[in-house]
Amino acid sequence: MGRKGSRYTIEEKLFYIGLVNQSKGPAFIQRVYGIKDDQVRRWEKRYKSQGIDGLQRHPNKKYTNDFKLKRVLEYLNGYTSCPRLCDKYDIPNVGPVIQSVHQYTSGK
Repeated sequence: MGRKGSRYTIEEKLFYIGLVNQSKGPAFIQRVYGIKDDQVRRWEKRYKSQGIDGLQRHPNKKYTNDFKLKRVLEYLNGYTSCPRLCDKYDIPNVGPVIQSVHQYTSGK
């Protein structure tokens, strides 16, 4: 069973976003604090687009099979990448997209 809740508080996320805004890049934060640079980039992007609400924990979204199939076909036809699909359709991370692609291509 997966962990519940966020590993980082909103204050911690804001601290790391503040470091990025002080010209400390996500790679620096990863080296010094051990937080993956792509995670810091996602926090920064969500904070810029949604404010503090983008950093709060939200319940997992349930996607319909039709929604998943359209995203998978869009990806497999070469129209876009997984991160761009996430941005376009407000999917919090690439995990569900990659999982759907894997299930589709493996015939499940």
